[in-house]
Amino acid sequence: MSITAREAAHRAASDRELVTWVDEADQVQGALPRAQLRERGLIGRCTFILLFNTAGELCVHRRTLSKALYPGYWDVAAGGMVAAGEGYAQSAARELAEELGVEGVKLRFHERFYFD
Repeated sequence: MSITAREAAHRAASDRELVTWVDEADQVQGALPRAQLRERGLIGRCTFILLFNTAGELCVHRRTLSKALYPGYWDVAAGGMVAAGEGYAQSAARELAEELGVEGVKLRFHERFYFD
């Protein structure tokens, strides 16, 4: 899939965003541009929000083509990297509004998880 000039500009801006860099114990190490964090294989804080309707159905959406990872793929979670100086709850609310246009809903923290 090819991306538009607008999507390319969004990707470039996203790659420059300062995100929270953490160690394996989720202790803040600093802030780095998103692209640098990814290139160096470092850990960044991120949020994943599962959105269900009142019938218990999970919202599935298609990722924008400007995403660096899995552009255009279907996704079950809204979310993204926690910005420098931002907390998990603030990031989750921001990402849900940015990605799905959903605001003012009560979010429930579930659990942290990590992968190798």
